[in-house]
Amino acid sequence: MERKVELASIEGMGQQVNAQLEAEKRRINDEINHYPPPIPACDAHFNYLLEQRAAVAHYSDRRYSCACYEPVPPGIRQTLPGHPLHL
Repeated sequence: MERKVELASIEGMGQQVNAQLEAEKRRINDEINHYPPPIPACDAHFNYLLEQRAAVAHYSDRRYSCACYEPVPPGIRQTLPGHPLHL
């Protein structure tokens, strides 16, 4: 019984992480799509948005490439302190 509860808890965490990543992806893409042109190559905020989008894509790919839904390992959370995806 305890194993079933643990598995349900892990699946729930996986779903929360997926939902958080999808929400962040939508937010970033919306901000990029509505960014006022022209965009110079040295625009620091726009470049930061592109970096955020790449990070979200990386973590999304990593999540979906797993055969099972594991919670995000603590090492990943620790690499994102202060970042909007920090869990």
